[in-house]
Order: sequence, then structure tokens, then C-alpha cells
Amino acid sequence: MNNKNIIQQEALDTWASNLYTGTVILSTGAGKTRVGILAIEELIEKMSIKSCLIVVPTINLRDNEWESEIEKWAPNVRSIVEIECINTSYKWEEKFYDLIIVDEIHRTLSPEFRKFYYNNRYTYILGLTATSPEEKEYKDLLDILCPIVYSITTKEAVKLKLITDYNLFNIPVTFTSAERVKYRTYTSMYLEAVHAISGGGERVFEVANIAKDDPYHKYHAVAKKFWFGMSARRWVCYKAHNKIQKSLEIIEAFPDKKWIIFSQHTDFVDELQQHLLSRGIMAISYHSKMKKVIRQAALETAASPLCRVICSAMALNTGYNLPAIDAAICVASNSTQLTEIQQRGRISRIDSDNPNKKALFINLYVVDTQESKWVEAKNKGLKGKDIHNVTELKKLLNVR
Repeated sequence: MNNKNIIQQEALDTWASNLYTGTVILSTGAGKTRVGILAIEELIEKMSIKSCLIVVPTINLRDNEWESEIEKWAPNVRSIVEIECINTSYKWEEKFYDLIIVDEIHRTLSPEFRKFYYNNRYTYILGLTATSPEEKEYKDLLDILCPIVYSITTKEAVKLKLITDYNLFNIPVTFTSAERVKYRTYTSMYLEAVHAISGGGERVFEVANIAKDDPYHKYHAVAKKFWFGMSARRWVCYKAHNKIQKSLEIIEAFPDKKWIIFSQHTDFVDELQQHLLSRGIMAISYHSKMKKVIRQAALETAASPLCRVICSAMALNTGYNLPAIDAAICVASNSTQLTEIQQRGRISRIDSDNPNKKALFINLYVVDTQESKWVEAKNKGLKGKDIHNVTELKKLLNVR
């Protein structure tokens, strides 16, 4: 057995020893789905289960990924398996299954989605995820519903060669003059609202969150100003024009790599794709504004060795078995480590032809803005390196 098979069996055995109840945390590429299928097979053999529900966060996981993995590993179990998205299953009441497997379980713990657990019944439960929840409330809830029984950290997974190691770099860009004016305007709006609320001795975020939806609240107008200013300045950072130029420079400097771009704005990725195509670099866009048939065609194109860049807007962090990708650029960071873990998972699969090859992850951020703090927060505990430009990047990676 290779390391991946050993870890999967260890995870399964640990879960089984806890009366077939609990959450398994494995990094992307370490085989979480395989653990789920092994669980179904074991309970069919040992407990003669007759029904299994797999709860997933996305349509693609429901219609494609789990279906293909079951067909690959254990087609004989398909007759007892039902697969449904959490945004449908949380509305159910009084349903019963012998086993439920909750993929990306951290995404099912919100006040709305957790109704699924309260309103339905099951004998055994397996949670699967790449990371534990960040919020204390959700951690406590998970400990009650489906406690963590087995976990392999990213560092441990790299050491065990379950996933590839990676280099992490942070590169700054600057605003254009117009963007700088916009950012300062929205920041001033945000800070004025903060001072207005805090001057009343109130907890800013809590009050602003309540007041924004209550037209009779004394801070209603200020709260709307607070949220608008904060959101607007974030989007100025996310759409910064120089991030497109810097992305193009990086991609052209490393012609041997296959890239994925993580953005949060559809116009940004469409514009970046057009720039890449105009330079003779095969690239696809993928985002929610595209029709389903176009998205499917884009993924098929992405699988081609000729396609060098996948430009994604909030769509490919999780839930897709993407082709071998060894480099990523994040152009729109937030402060949560969960997003960072998910995005790094896209480039973490071992290259069987070059198992010692390191992946490359780059964060682009606008200098002297809140975005630099978001990058620092999401990189906490990681060995990222702040550099100034692509020339320095090439020198550090021994690329001429």
C-alpha cells in the first residue's frame, strides 16, 4: 500500500472505532472522496446498511464528481446511494438514512443549513473536509454533531508525499491614480461611519449589522454607509488594473507552468482571458455568469495540455477535479485561512511524472491598502516570502 492508501485506511479505521461517527480532515488531493466510498463499502459489509445519503455543497459535486468516483471505485454501491446538495436537503424533514456522508461539512453548519441535522434521522455519519471551521460557534457545533476523529495537516500531508510541496510568494502592485482616489473616498466613508458608531460607545460591527436592515434604528443611515464604504473599497482592490498587467508578466515569465487565477470578479477574469488570448496564450474563463453548457466546455478545454491558464471567479476553489495545475495567482484575497487552504488545494496534487516538483502560489495585493493585511492574515503560520517584482521571483526560483 502507498502512503495515500495507508492514510485513507487509518482514517476509516479511526472513524469506525468511534462507532462510525465523526469527521475526517484530509487536504485536497489526499483522497477524502475515497474514504467516503470505503465507508459505504464497510457498512454494507459489516452493518448491512440499505441506504446512504451523500450531502454536497455544489451541483458539480452532486452530478459529476461523486458519481464518477463511485463508478470508478465501487459501482456496486450506487443502488443504495442518494446524492443531494445541502441547499436542497436542509429543507427536508423526517427523512431517514442508515449512513450520511457530508462532503465539505464545514459548509453545512450555518443556522439555516444545520436544520438538516435537527429535522432528519440517521444511524451513522461521516463528515469530510480539508479544514476545520474557523468560527468558534461552528467548531462547537461540529463537535456535537460530528466530532473530528482524524486529521492530517497540510504540512503532514506534504511530508507524507500525499500532496506536493509549494513555494508561496506575495507581490505588491499599485493603484492607478483614479483607483487611488476611489479607494481613499470609500475608506473615508467607512471610517466616518466607524467613528460615528464607536463615538456612541457601541460595538461597531454588531451595531452596523443590526442597523443596516432596520430603517428605524438610530444608526441605520450610518450603518448603510459603513457597509457600502467597506465593500466598495474592497472591490477597488479586487479589480485593480495593474493586477492584470502583473498577472500577464508572471504567466509569460513561466511558460512551462499551467496556471489557475483566483479572482472574485467576472469582468476581471474575462478581461484577463482576452489579454492572454491576444498574446497567443490559450486560456479559459470560468464563472457563474456563463451558461452551464459554456462552463462545461470550458472545463473540457482546461483539461487540454494546450490550455495554460484557467481564469476563475469564485467558482473553482472547491468541488472540481481539475487537470494537473502547478501554479496559482490569487488576485483577490480575503483574511480567512479556509479560502487559502482551498485554493492551495487546487495545485497540491502530486505530479506522477515529477513527484518532487514544487507548486507555486502567488498572492497579488495592492500596496498600502487593507488588502495587505488580508494577505498577512490568511498566510499566518505559512512560510510565505514578500518580494518586489517578477525579476526577483525568477531569481529565487532559478529561472532565466
